[in-house]
Amino acid sequence: MVCGGELNASYLCVDQHVKTWRRSKVAIYWEGEPGDTRVLSYSILSREVNKFTFVLQNLGIKKGDRIALYLHDP
Repeated sequence: MVCGGELNASYLCVDQHVKTWRRSKVAIYWEGEPGDTRVLSYSILSREVNKFTFVLQNLGIKKGDRIALYLHDP
């Protein structure tokens, strides 16, 4: 447990790599339904994260708000 600390998962997982030689390296191999696949580099993943950031901002979410995602497998 961290007392008084902050954790920025996006920075640790994506942003710090976009500024280095890793920007064009694979960050995620994604497989969806029914067999769709994508390979995302750190730079592409960063762009997708930023797009989703704007979606959340347009919904009124601001810094300090808590959100949760629920994934359901039918």
